[in-house]
Amino acid sequence: IDHLLYQTAPAQVAQIQQKWKERCGSSYELKAVWQVKNPYLAARHEARKQALIKQLGKRPDIIEGFHGSAAVNILPICQYGFDPTKRRVMVFGTGDYFAKDPSISVWYCKGDCYMMICQLLLGKEKSAPEAKDGDYIWVDSMQYYVMHQADQVLPLYVLKFANKFAGNPLDLLVNPLHSAADGKLRSAMTGATAPGAYHRRCTMVASETKHLWVGYLDPELEDDEIEDDVEEFLHDLPIESVKAEHESLRRAARVTLRRAVTKGFVQELASRLYLGKYHLCVDDCQPNNPAHTSQVCPRLKGAGKFCRWANISHVGPPCDYQHPAAMVPTKNAKFGLESISLESAKGEEIVSHFMQSAPFHNGMPTVVEIKKITNPILSALYEERKKYQDEKHATGCSEVELYHGTNCNILPILYTHGLKVPSDTQASDSCPTSGGKGLATTLCNNSCSHCTKRHEWSRCHMYGLGIYLGDMAQKSHRYVSAPNGKIHKMIKCRAALGNPYLIEGHLKDGTSMHDVIFCEDCRSKIDAITEQQWCREDNDSYYVRGLGSDAITGQSVVNSEYIVFTPWQVLPVYEITYVLE
Repeated sequence: IDHLLYQTAPAQVAQIQQKWKERCGSSYELKAVWQVKNPYLAARHEARKQALIKQLGKRPDIIEGFHGSAAVNILPICQYGFDPTKRRVMVFGTGDYFAKDPSISVWYCKGDCYMMICQLLLGKEKSAPEAKDGDYIWVDSMQYYVMHQADQVLPLYVLKFANKFAGNPLDLLVNPLHSAADGKLRSAMTGATAPGAYHRRCTMVASETKHLWVGYLDPELEDDEIEDDVEEFLHDLPIESVKAEHESLRRAARVTLRRAVTKGFVQELASRLYLGKYHLCVDDCQPNNPAHTSQVCPRLKGAGKFCRWANISHVGPPCDYQHPAAMVPTKNAKFGLESISLESAKGEEIVSHFMQSAPFHNGMPTVVEIKKITNPILSALYEERKKYQDEKHATGCSEVELYHGTNCNILPILYTHGLKVPSDTQASDSCPTSGGKGLATTLCNNSCSHCTKRHEWSRCHMYGLGIYLGDMAQKSHRYVSAPNGKIHKMIKCRAALGNPYLIEGHLKDGTSMHDVIFCEDCRSKIDAITEQQWCREDNDSYYVRGLGSDAITGQSVVNSEYIVFTPWQVLPVYEITYVLE
């Protein structure tokens, strides 16, 4: 059990508390949340998903449902999954029952105080409860999902709540559920285990340079300690500045010197000992480095298939490698759109959640159409990123469905190539790619000769230059632009948040996080209203908790939002068309 159940990260707890409140109101108080991490059940569930993709010719719809049961049953379900032999014949057919509303699941807890959130794969809906022509039933009148296949159900979380109808609830789970995840990378990372563990070859070709890259240092160092170690290592050089650099769990630094040093001297620095016993790599990192400008960016060829610095020109060191269109992983991608019935299980879930936050600030919406977005190449990139995050974190990857509102003119681009991580450069009207679309930031890389002017803060990108997502349609609607008259479109995405970092407080200044380009420690920029967690290198996203009426305009948000900095963390899944009256 100690290897199955983990204390849940603060950001994930906050998300579940919000979902609990939306679905359950104030009828029951949520007391605690634990995450289920069972590799066997996860592998079985993934195998079933792949089988459904082949059977259906597309990704199956995914829904989360609540399951109530006596406390004595919770641990066996976490360990072995749902047991078909324990099912009883019920009015809507034989299967495992899951509710959309946790207040319904309470009545199946037998007076105890635990229930589960499970992920459900929706294959083909049955024509009748006992029919053999499908694998699930959606009971609209009762808001039930009845699942026939046990491997289409994956336990995600165990919830403890205050059951006001319980006399003396069974509390079997108190002791086993105190296994805390270490939150560190489980897979070994070259250069992250010890100083000098990964020794990069010096590639300098210029005759001299004033800019040095030094790495990899002690992986336990903080930024100020990195600067101290580098200054000591380069004690005989005239240092102008040292900027600490994190590459996940690796530690390095960029150094600017007051005078240039020769190529031969830089190569000799590799023979120096760091901390008396480690060899470091020292290389040239001058702007427009001649060792890089003729080569393809190694990040595009790496596991991530993405270079964050490709569209950065002003707020950080721009990448001076080549980023040819032929290396873009979605260059051959194509998307399709398939209509979904508004009365189906998934259609009903989308519509009801979308309308939950209506009316919007400028009218009342009516959902008129939902289309499923299919793009096999983009789906594969998303699944690869999610798998990496699953392996990276002891408790796996937090995955949710969220809204994204944007300019309707660029929807086909997003469905083909994925959501774009914003640049720090404005879109120029003269640019054939980014001009004339009403965009705030360019779609181009930093090699564009048209888009060159820095993008400045204009009450935008409060929490960095990332992809912004919302859990309320009302909020995301504010960012929908260029509608076709009254007809608007919004995207619903699956987001692999990994291990999100919770931000709960007010920015010290509205501009303080505008130029952030990856998930970094931001405590110095926030006046926190709760104790903030340390933003570690294994955090993958920001979860900014909405403060409601306590929000301060320009410094915090009323409703929650989510920010990611890697495009493959987000998969556009549904296009929601709605009319605004």
